[in-house]
Amino acid sequence: MERLNFHTWAHFTKFTYFRLLIPYVLEKYEKVIYLDSDVVVRDDISKLYDTDVEGYLLAAARDTHVIGSSSPRCPYRVNYYTDELGFEDVTQYFQGGVVVYNINEMNREFPDWELLKNASESTFRWLDQDLLNSKCKGKVKFVSNYWNVMTFNNMQNVDENYLDGAIHQDYFSAREDPGIIHYVGRSMPCFSPYGDMFNYFWEYARDTPYYENLLSTMMDLKIGNFEHRIAIEENKGIQLIDWMLPVGTMRRKIASKLYGILKK
Repeated sequence: MERLNFHTWAHFTKFTYFRLLIPYVLEKYEKVIYLDSDVVVRDDISKLYDTDVEGYLLAAARDTHVIGSSSPRCPYRVNYYTDELGFEDVTQYFQGGVVVYNINEMNREFPDWELLKNASESTFRWLDQDLLNSKCKGKVKFVSNYWNVMTFNNMQNVDENYLDGAIHQDYFSAREDPGIIHYVGRSMPCFSPYGDMFNYFWEYARDTPYYENLLSTMMDLKIGNFEHRIAIEENKGIQLIDWMLPVGTMRRKIASKLYGILKK
């Protein structure tokens, strides 16, 4: 990995590409479940492992954020997946945070560390997830969103509201009793304490040795945001004073003297 250079941006690092190692490092296994670290698993994971992937490269759930934001009904429609990745049907785009890999098929399709080489030459928006989608297109077995319920990132603009038909039904039904909740982006409840589906996160966080650390992280962020808001308001106040009492004017000097007297 150290010999290769990978395109990254925002909060992404080269570590996101490490999941491309799975077919090669774990080649002695028939199937492997990959899970992102920002998930809560509420059901027996062996049920997902038992998914029949015969004839497929992998099994995964549809990416409801991508599909919803690509809908013609979406006011902020994204054309990236059709224009850049060549998806005629964006509903065939999977979310890479929960995946069942068919190891034998993956190694037959992409031998000799081919995925790593491809990744080092690409500049996709969603990095290795886009790469896997472009390479595995047509060979993905889709499972219910029950196994990957992506949380809302923006409560004012919910991508999933623009889903159609069975995909809409599958996603919103899965939200009622999810098997796996996926806190995508910065929606992890210790960063956004009132974020979507936060109750599931804290239910399990309380049973870990890291509970106090998570609370501390959340409080530090809230205090930081509060101080940031104060700084903004103070700056607005300074701008108002400068507008009413421009620097160098007589009224500024008079006001300054009066302020000094009052302060004493």
